[in-house]
Amino acid sequence: MTIGEQDRERLETFLAAAPALSMLQRPDATISYVATRQGADFIVVGATMRLSSLENPRHNATFLGTAVRAGRFQLSELGIGAAEFLEAAVQTSQFKIPGGELKFLPGDSGQHGCGLMALSPQGLQMGKRVGILTIYGATVHGRVSRPELDWELKAADQPYEDLNEFASSFDIEPIQGHTIAFNVMSQPVAEVDPVMTVEDGKAVIGLTLLDGLPQDRVSLGIRVLQNGKVADRRSVATWDILWRQDGRRLCGTASIPADRGAVIHAVVVYAGVAQHERLLVDGAASQNPQRVVFEAFDPNLAMLRQFLGSGGERRDNARKVEPAIAWLSSLLGFQVMHLGGVEQTQDAVDVVASTPAGHVALIECTTGILKTDKVGNLLARAEMVRQSLHKAGSTAAKVMPVMVTTMPRSHVQPGVEAAVSAGVLVICQEDIERQLRETVLKADAEALYSRAEAWLARAQGRSDKSHWLQLPDLS
Repeated sequence: MTIGEQDRERLETFLAAAPALSMLQRPDATISYVATRQGADFIVVGATMRLSSLENPRHNATFLGTAVRAGRFQLSELGIGAAEFLEAAVQTSQFKIPGGELKFLPGDSGQHGCGLMALSPQGLQMGKRVGILTIYGATVHGRVSRPELDWELKAADQPYEDLNEFASSFDIEPIQGHTIAFNVMSQPVAEVDPVMTVEDGKAVIGLTLLDGLPQDRVSLGIRVLQNGKVADRRSVATWDILWRQDGRRLCGTASIPADRGAVIHAVVVYAGVAQHERLLVDGAASQNPQRVVFEAFDPNLAMLRQFLGSGGERRDNARKVEPAIAWLSSLLGFQVMHLGGVEQTQDAVDVVASTPAGHVALIECTTGILKTDKVGNLLARAEMVRQSLHKAGSTAAKVMPVMVTTMPRSHVQPGVEAAVSAGVLVICQEDIERQLRETVLKADAEALYSRAEAWLARAQGRSDKSHWLQLPDLS
């Protein structure tokens, strides 16, 4: 036995959770890993298992280097279930992959440890119930040789900046800290669709359910918001939801009374457990006129979401991210200048966003990690702007440096901590998702700026870095 009693309880608690249990019985989980050479063996130093979900399956990938290897594959290729795979990992310290095995070494005590996060902060930021079971192994020290591995990856046919960017490309959190981590993620089995229609006093809401799960365990919680207040609360029972098959998903629709212009907060529930929440708006009568104008040219914000890397799109074009952040800032009520889109001003910050009162956010955009030199340049430009405003007599105007990355916060955590310590607000993928949802409401740039400023001040004074893992709702 290579797992302690308390750790065994955490593992079994995760496996017994209703949504996780449903997904563990399916063969379409995705597993990613990074392994480094130790003698004749390759040792797993980071791994992720994503249980079956409504997300489209990630493509298989393999990297075979001299000192480092990585891969992404479907669990169905091994012919075993997720529970069996996890048991083998903690009982035999073997990490099965197509065509072979890697070693998943236990800690110094000879046992693996387990940590359980029933509600991941990153998932909550996106309105999703995401549970994470982390199985801990041996120490990282002595098994990850830096910077040697970084330089091997720089020389690859498809080069990488360093080991952390390499791991991120395989959906694995940065390989750092004290122990090796294998994260197992359970994601929502049901979600609320992003589009709602309102006609003849009724709102039609869509939802999706993972194929193969019983529809009679699904319900929908509703709050109708009118003029910023809750006008109605209700629950839509499973027998009032109409279903149809659509590929590997079941699509449902539910109708509720609603007036034109209403905003609806919908929560889909499976087996008595909330899975996903979303704010829905009547697109023909939005509470945010800026969004109405924008959607006349970009229905449902489809292009904006694509540029920002939402919904599974690749996040590899920073030049598309810059205008997208400028557009999003405008939808949130800011006055915007996009300087990074013109060759002659590319040495300036990418976006300048100002509140009606004249407070300024200087925004730099990236699709990758937060590099020290880029943060340093941003801080220098912020100070330059402060001095310019002071000389012009605008002493009351505030200047906030902001870094935006389309990567998940967990993948850039070290950079977040360093940037926040220096006074930079960091916006990550989860924060972008939330702000996209909040554009259905009346824009208030002043309130958004004030809350961001207050959060940054609190974060700078914290010694517990775990609080920096999520930026709270700023709308």
